[in-house]
Amino acid sequence: RTPIVSDPSVTLISGIVGFFQSAHNIQLDTNSDFLLFSRITRLFEESDGRMTRTELEQFLHYSGDYLNRIVNKFQYVLYDYGMTFCLKKAAQYLTDTKEPVSAIAARMKFTNRTHFYSLFKEKYGVTPKEYRQQHL
Repeated sequence: RTPIVSDPSVTLISGIVGFFQSAHNIQLDTNSDFLLFSRITRLFEESDGRMTRTELEQFLHYSGDYLNRIVNKFQYVLYDYGMTFCLKKAAQYLTDTKEPVSAIAARMKFTNRTHFYSLFKEKYGVTPKEYRQQHL
């Protein structure tokens, strides 16, 4: 049975699930795995990816190991999946504001600016400053 869904983000995730299942031969208990992955995604969206595993455990009432297994079924690591939302928000701030890169890094809760630069460059292939210059 396919659940009736009216939320467009859930519909999008449903399409992604179908793609991964067919392309990567992933076996899911589609009702529970998909819904939990959707909830994790929504929490990361709302927190800009800055929700710890412990916070996810407390909010969702599942162990961190179980949450890791669910996210792994979608070809992600929990930390990395959250970080994609964080870096996406940082990229948005770089293009939508004139805030210094250091202020954006702090806003995204990075205490080590070098670590922020390293993760950003790994994801986007350029430094935050170069990203901003390319997207003006």
